Amino acid sequence: MLIFGAGPGSLPWFGDASLFEITTTTINSVVVIGAAWVGYWKFVGGRELRARADLTQSVKSCRLDNQRTLVQSIVAIKNTGAITLRPSAGYTKLFRIIPFDPRLANKHASGQSILGITGTEIDFPEIEKRAYPFATDGLAIDPGESTELYAEFLIAAEIKAINVYSLVSLDGRHKDIGWDASVSHDIPEQPPQTCGHTASA
Repeated sequence: MLIFGAGPGSLPWFGDASLFEITTTTINSVVVIGAAWVGYWKFVGGRELRARADLTQSVKSCRLDNQRTLVQSIVAIKNTGAITLRPSAGYTKLFRIIPFDPRLANKHASGQSILGITGTEIDFPEIEKRAYPFATDGLAIDPGESTELYAEFLIAAEIKAINVYSLVSLDGRHKDIGWDASVSHDIPEQPPQTCGHTASA
């Protein structure tokens, strides 16, 4: 019978090491290699599969008549990552800057804060909101591709300046990921006209 260890009965390629020692060393090596691969995948592979996008927003407006102004928001989303983006929720909101809200003016005059929940932005009154129908449209943006989202609003002609805020967020395991953009826009003084695609930026 061969006995693994020192002595005449040892197999020559084992030297003085026992089978237990060799097996343990092999298992430890496999564990180390496996842990290294998992770490690499989480750090590098995970980064590659992370949802990434650039979101930009532009605003156009023009007077329809003496009572109404047409406002158009254009949100451009470019997929800069390696996975397909499937937005599940999104909206664009309009806020009135001018005329300045009397409620905010009174609070500011009395020394009270006029900031919103962020603590950094003024709580301008909301005019209107448009939600994007991602649930029914099934929008998918492949890596390297772009898409645009359009929203239109009719506002009172007396409004001279607005803030436009847009948000787009993802579904599934990426539901906590989203992108937003905020643009302030002065509505130019101009005579009533037919807007179409000639609305001024």
